[in-house]
Amino acid sequence: MSFGPTYTIPEHTRRQFQDSFEAAIQQNDAKFASVTNVDPKWTAKQYVKRMRDTQEWFVNNARFGSNTAKEFEAGFRSGFWQSLDMRPVKFDRGDQKLLDTISLPTGEVIQDSMKALNRLRDDLFITAAMADSLGGSDPYVTPTAFPATQVIPVNYVKPGASLGSNSGLHIWKILNARKRFQDLQIDFDREDMVLAISPDDETYLMLSAEAAPNEAWAKVVLDWFMKRSSGDMEAKLFNFRVITTTRLPIVSGITTCLAFVKRAFCWAPISGVDTRIDEGNADTRHAITVSAYANFGVFRVFDEMVLEIPSYNA
Repeated sequence: MSFGPTYTIPEHTRRQFQDSFEAAIQQNDAKFASVTNVDPKWTAKQYVKRMRDTQEWFVNNARFGSNTAKEFEAGFRSGFWQSLDMRPVKFDRGDQKLLDTISLPTGEVIQDSMKALNRLRDDLFITAAMADSLGGSDPYVTPTAFPATQVIPVNYVKPGASLGSNSGLHIWKILNARKRFQDLQIDFDREDMVLAISPDDETYLMLSAEAAPNEAWAKVVLDWFMKRSSGDMEAKLFNFRVITTTRLPIVSGITTCLAFVKRAFCWAPISGVDTRIDEGNADTRHAITVSAYANFGVFRVFDEMVLEIPSYNA
């Protein structure tokens, strides 16, 4: 047992709690963190990434031919750590069974804390996807708004058709996002493309496919849905890996879904993990409080590799 009959806190329990907490962070991942890049070089509060230009090759069979050098030019993007606090959890002295599991990786305290941390990390990712980016010249903090051109209209219908009424997530919005990434010469066979949608959008997409059972695209959608329903969460939809999440913002019945390329973002590894188990004073009957702290950051590197897909579900 971690706590003795006098409810004292052994030092080895504090150490074990810290070790178990750090191990749990390594073994648990937020939904969006699992499909984007974590950069281990992000070790300071601010991190700066250079946005490289596309390099070129060309045919040059001429004898003694010339090859003009091109300066390696690129802009910069930066992001900052966020200081994260776990809301302290308080235990009465009589909660002996719960207290004995505090330092266990399978204990309720650590498990519930990991779920809450991953929800917050997903929220920070979604914010970074749509927020102003930071860059420009040194110190790389000039804000740039998310481009309006990277938003697929909520009333988008299909190629060649006039805009219709606001609609939920349908296949033409997804194919529009796919084409935009193809126009960037992104290799769908070598790079991960991700589509983040809400459960309502998943339902709308399935219902729209059921309403057109003879369409080729509908068969693809229904086949994908059947794979997901049978537990194949890695099944792709028109080359997109799909994340279903309830964390996407909803305003006036419109959910902002996201489509992005994996390398469009930069994540910081969670660092500075610090856990505490403290005993209160007589006013709280010496209640035991558990708390934790960490550093974490994420920012958008490439605007053109992120798309907002508003979908109406009211």
